[in-house]
Formats: sequence, structure tokens, C-alpha cells
Amino acid sequence: MDIMMFIIFLVTDLFTIFCFQFAFSSGYRYQNGMYLGVHIPADHKDDPDVSDLITSSRQSMKHFQIINTLISIAICFINFASIAIFAMVYCVWIFEYCFFIIMLNNSCHKKMYALKMQNGWIIESQQKKIYIDTRISADAGSSPLSFKWHIVIIIAEIAAFVPYIADGDTRYRTYMFTFFHMLAYRLCYRSAVSYFYQSK
Repeated sequence: MDIMMFIIFLVTDLFTIFCFQFAFSSGYRYQNGMYLGVHIPADHKDDPDVSDLITSSRQSMKHFQIINTLISIAICFINFASIAIFAMVYCVWIFEYCFFIIMLNNSCHKKMYALKMQNGWIIESQQKKIYIDTRISADAGSSPLSFKWHIVIIIAEIAAFVPYIADGDTRYRTYMFTFFHMLAYRLCYRSAVSYFYQSK
């Protein structure tokens, strides 16, 4: 069982890292007139400042991916010692990985945009005004479900976990502990990412 868990999570981790790498790597190539999601005029795409920023951003992403690949592999070995500790550490790592890779990509995007504005690389065709229905767009960034309801769900999960501790029944403690941390991770991750995008 421990070996199967090790293999499942190892493959899942590597697949997740590969997906993120595939998703973000296209930003470092000049496509559709853009670098890192920022429009750069074609006659400036090979400027030293642009090339240096692309190179440093690609290296930062590469180092981040390598470090987290090694960490994810090391975490999988904790499964052989304790599934509960493994679940807790795994949740912390996957949250850290997903959150900071988005932050890293966003930081590179902001640097490229700042370089564009600094050099005045404004493409006139991009300045066209687009009129929208503000009554619809006003609610675009609002969430139909308040973050406070996440706390209610966490409290309900804890309440379901308490009777097993009170009765001293240890048969399902490990599984409940694992499910609790997985649920807490999912809620925290969704809240953090939603807050991150709404605050941009």
C-alpha cells in the first residue's frame, strides 16, 4: 500500500510540475507580438533589455521548477514513515508550489510591462477604445460565495473529527486527519488564488 501511494503521488507531482512548465514556458517565446503576456513591438523584441529580462525570468522559473521537483520527490518518501505527516507536508508543499509559481510568473509579467512603459513602446492599434456594458462588468470580479462560508465548512469538518478523538477510537484517525488536511488545503488554495486575482 505504501509503495502504491508513493508511486501515485510521485507521478501526480511530476505531472503537475510538467503541466505548469508547459503552461508558462510559452510566455518566454515571442508569440502573437508578446513576451510574458505583454505586447512588445517587433522591432524591439531583440533589444538587450528585453533579452536580459527574458533570460533572467526563464532562469528563475527553471531554478524554481528544479527545486520543487526535488522537494516533491523527497516528500513522497515521508509516506513510508507516516501517512498523516505525509498528507500534512504534502498539502503545505502543493499550496506553496501553486501559489508561488503564479506569483513568480506575475512578477516577470510586471517587470516586462514596466520595461515597456519605461521605453514608451506603445502600439497605437492597441489604444482603441472598447465600449462595454458596465452593468454586467461591475459584478465580474465579485464572488457569489463569501470567503466566510469556507470557515463554516472547516468548522464542520473539525466537528466531525472531534468524536473520534473523544471516544479514543484510533481506527479512522489517520484517514480523518488526512481528509481534513486535504480539505483545508483545497479551501486555502482556492481562497488565496481568488484573492490574488481579484486584487490585481
